Amino acid sequence: MDGASVAVIAVIVVTFAIVLFTKYNAVIVLALGVSVAYLFSFVLTNGDMFIVWTELGYSTAEVGTVSNALTIITSSFLHKNVWHLFSNILFLLLIGLSMKKRVSNLKFLSVVLVGDILGTTVYGLTTETPHILIGSSSIIATIIGAMFAMFPRLNVVLPKPIGDTGIEFWELALFG
Repeated sequence: MDGASVAVIAVIVVTFAIVLFTKYNAVIVLALGVSVAYLFSFVLTNGDMFIVWTELGYSTAEVGTVSNALTIITSSFLHKNVWHLFSNILFLLLIGLSMKKRVSNLKFLSVVLVGDILGTTVYGLTTETPHILIGSSSIIATIIGAMFAMFPRLNVVLPKPIGDTGIEFWELALFG
């Protein structure tokens, strides 16, 4: 296994350990973990992250294999470029922080992991074209779904740069 892939796995393990064993906000820790994983994969491969993607990305051609099982989680920490990373982090923070105010770190992490596993697996089973899946979109979709199920009429106040106004969660979910 490539050194960059090992570094990304270490970042994931440390991220989960911090969420589970400290009082730090799980959303902030997850956002930082995803960002550091991107940084390591970029720097340690001199920008040729395809090596890491092939080792840790979720292969839709290998759905159901034991070797592909770990990549359900690792693929969520990989991103194609800075814009992909930024957009995933932005929605993770906008929606995830709202959810985190209402649940514990353990509940947040449990919901995110179960949703990520189910979402990635279902995607892999239903896609027709084999490819490598990377990104945090299944985590974001899980948070949106969980928030919609738990608090559909919740009023979310957007930060000042976006508008400093409140909208109902279901309206915000339309943009996720």
